[in-house]
Amino acid sequence: MFTALNIAAPFVTGTLTDLAAQLSARKIDALVVVAGTPVPEVAELEKKGNIRFLALTPSQIVTVRLALPELTSSSIAAGTYPSLRRHYQTVGVYNFAVARADLPESLAYAILEAVFNHHDEMMQIHPAAGETVPPNFTRNTIVPFHGGAARWYNNKAVAGTVRGD
Repeated sequence: MFTALNIAAPFVTGTLTDLAAQLSARKIDALVVVAGTPVPEVAELEKKGNIRFLALTPSQIVTVRLALPELTSSSIAAGTYPSLRRHYQTVGVYNFAVARADLPESLAYAILEAVFNHHDEMMQIHPAAGETVPPNFTRNTIVPFHGGAARWYNNKAVAGTVRGD
């Protein structure tokens, strides 16, 4: 992403908790987070008044998406964090599971059955699970569907036809 945007930056890795502490202590200048919102560490930083959200421009979003087709346009809803008074335009990636091609079709089918039949329980764990819904299969434009997953989507009559590879 940084290469596509011609941004030269030193990278620091660590846990989100450690990186948030470094940002708060001004040991690092910025933090890029790839996670479902709200992110507890970001919410804590905001409570301390230690952050400012930096948005990508519309042209930067296009540049990033052309370089990284697995990303999609995304937004963080106004109010997710108190200082976000309007929707925050960004890029995101949908969560999806990847399995070996030789995983039994019945197991892949059972995994999707378990995930989508327990949506309420997933929502109790993290609000980002709200996006884990069957119609979002259309967001996957880069990874072939496992045969068992394709069968699940087709059997459940999710809009569209899924071809397994």
